[in-house]
Amino acid sequence: MAVKMNVTGKNIKVTNAIKEYLEEKITKLEHFNDHILSANVILSVEKLRHIVEVTLQTAGSTLHVSEETDDLYKSIDACMDIMARKLKKIKDKSVDRKRNGESLGEIAESALLEGVEISSGHHVVQVDRYVKKPMTVDEAALELDLLDNDFLVFFNESRQRVNVIYRRKDGNFGLIDPKF
Repeated sequence: MAVKMNVTGKNIKVTNAIKEYLEEKITKLEHFNDHILSANVILSVEKLRHIVEVTLQTAGSTLHVSEETDDLYKSIDACMDIMARKLKKIKDKSVDRKRNGESLGEIAESALLEGVEISSGHHVVQVDRYVKKPMTVDEAALELDLLDNDFLVFFNESRQRVNVIYRRKDGNFGLIDPKF
């Protein structure tokens, strides 16, 4: 399956050689997940730093990796290695869940958040807006497990409303299911 790839350069000209190198690397990632829909790659150079950011959109999740080294190709290789590990982790978890019969969603639903206090001295400094396909609690838990975030806001397919799944200090997941 051909992956739709978008490559953007900041302070660097994206040559055909760089594009071909990226295509080759992303094609190898399809070994771990044959449902990669698109890849967005941002290459940037700041003095001696070569920064590569890769965002993969798969059928079930969005994965993001960023690496910085003194060489562009080293940064690309490092990103692709991390992305391969993340995709392998998704594949292994899917197989493990089928074997054990234990659902991450069951763990998350059993640990609901009691309440949240907000102090009036805080200000909103960043707003994130994104459109995400509806997913189950299991899919959200799997995606959160792959992200570096502590929580994930998602549209719960079964309840038909927005939920928040978060990582607890004990390593399990909690689920916020607000009723309006």
